[in-house]
Formats: sequence, C-alpha cells, structure tokens
Amino acid sequence: MKQLTESLQLCVTDATMHNGVKGAFHGAAACLIGVLGVYNAAAWCRRRERHLAVNALIYGAVVLFECYQIGQHCKDGREEI
Repeated sequence: MKQLTESLQLCVTDATMHNGVKGAFHGAAACLIGVLGVYNAAAWCRRRERHLAVNALIYGAVVLFECYQIGQHCKDGREEI
C-alpha cells in the first residue's frame, strides 16, 4: 500500500519542482482576489457598509500574501537552474 501511495504522489507537491506553474497559479489567484478587492472597495465607496470595507482589506492582505508566494516560487525557480 505504501508503494501505491508513493507512486500516486503528485510531483507538483515537491517543493523543488514546477515553480513556474506554481507561480502562475498564485498569479491567477492574486488577479482574481484583486478584482474582488477592487469590487468591494468600490461598493464601500458607494454604500459605506462596514463589511465591504473589511472585505476589501482582507482581500488586499491576501493579494500581498499571494505576491509573496509568487516571489518565493520565482526565487526557488532561479535556484533550480
């Protein structure tokens, strides 16, 4: 059973492989989350509801985290070469 589990392990989960793909995935997530943050910020400007401001701030923090992750994958990708 252990051999089967090892053979099914995705190579994407390996920290040293496919950093370009991982970075692209984080980039796509950052773009989507950025759009959600901009939408919430614009809605807050119009309606001044507290939850919209909180959502915009949370989305902004998540975008920063995703950008950090992209940087880590770029740095790891340069070390592979």
